[in-house]
Amino acid sequence: MIKTFIFTFLFAFICSIGFTQTREAIDSLHHQLATAKDDTSRIQIQIQLCYFYRLGNADSSVFYGQQAFESAQKINYSKGEILSLGFMSITMGQLGNFPKALEMSFKALKLAQSNNQEYLTTPALNAIGEVYTALKDYPRAMSYLGKSNINLHCDK
Repeated sequence: MIKTFIFTFLFAFICSIGFTQTREAIDSLHHQLATAKDDTSRIQIQIQLCYFYRLGNADSSVFYGQQAFESAQKINYSKGEILSLGFMSITMGQLGNFPKALEMSFKALKLAQSNNQEYLTTPALNAIGEVYTALKDYPRAMSYLGKSNINLHCDK
């Protein structure tokens, strides 16, 4: 009984610390977004918000990801397009919208390849791997997750 209580208490404490840190990061990013001086900075902040919101607030994740993607398209900022698509695809996969997750991921991969920026594809490759894992297609999942692991070690 005491062990269960201690475990539950420690688990709740650790989770609250993680949530507080995430909340503080999100608040900081909102402040940075409000004071951003240029489009590229704004897009990078929106991508980070897309990433942070992906677990607890999918609507906000997609909202900021879409804003970042559209702004990046307007100024021809391929890095912003690739990363926003990659992180939105993770959120779509977590929502169970596998066709949209795969569509966004493969679009990110294609953009990265055409712009010689394959090192930016880790989020898209992870999303594809997660979708194939959910669909129980483990050989494909491992293939894409393995490629994402290689990209983690090849960042420029």
